[in-house]
Amino acid sequence: MVFKDYYKILGVSFSASPEEIKRMYRKLALRYHPDTTAGDKAAEIKFREVKEAYEILSKPIQRESFDYDYKKYYQTGSTNNTRRPQTARPQHGSAAQPKTATRTSTKNESSSLTAAAYLARTKKIFYTYSQTGVVVDEPKLYRDLSNLLQQNNIKQLLQWGDVKTNKAIVQQALTIIDLLSYKYVDALGLRLAQLAGTDNETITTVFKYCKQRKQKINLQRAILIGAMIAVFILFILLVL
Repeated sequence: MVFKDYYKILGVSFSASPEEIKRMYRKLALRYHPDTTAGDKAAEIKFREVKEAYEILSKPIQRESFDYDYKKYYQTGSTNNTRRPQTARPQHGSAAQPKTATRTSTKNESSSLTAAAYLARTKKIFYTYSQTGVVVDEPKLYRDLSNLLQQNNIKQLLQWGDVKTNKAIVQQALTIIDLLSYKYVDALGLRLAQLAGTDNETITTVFKYCKQRKQKINLQRAILIGAMIAVFILFILLVL
């Protein structure tokens, strides 16, 4: 699968602000919109790419996940793509050797992983953040779990076809998500549903969990609003 550089597609830098991303998206969407380029197939494809890029980069959690893959692609070239990015040419021939050794080491380490090793990593994340009395650093926990569940790892786990272990990873990951606020649930839930593959029972478990978390947050909001209304009414009665 070819890596899509959403920053390049929108014509913005990696450090672009949300306002810059929105401004450039509107500009490109107007330029390539089907209503203004009727019959132009190239413009139609460009419009879809621009829309896809904006949908990812305009959402903080999705952008954070993409940024991880972006850095990995341009710094190590280790993602499974049809081409490698251009890298700076070394000034001396001897400078290239350490980089080659590093890539080889990474490849060997990756090839030595198993589904059980990924399950062990998932358990380690849970035990690290679930210690009694420890305040959970939610952004860091999200990054750790998100990195574990990146697309390349999910693809590899599905290729190995160890359904039982993949199910165990999903179940353990759900206990980790319990430690996070609701805003992180949907993004991680979609990845776990991917990891479930064709295991419909596990897929149902994931989406049921996400639905229950949403219902819980809605109930908490309703209780809070109800309490505020009750306080307001009581205040009015006391004043009168």
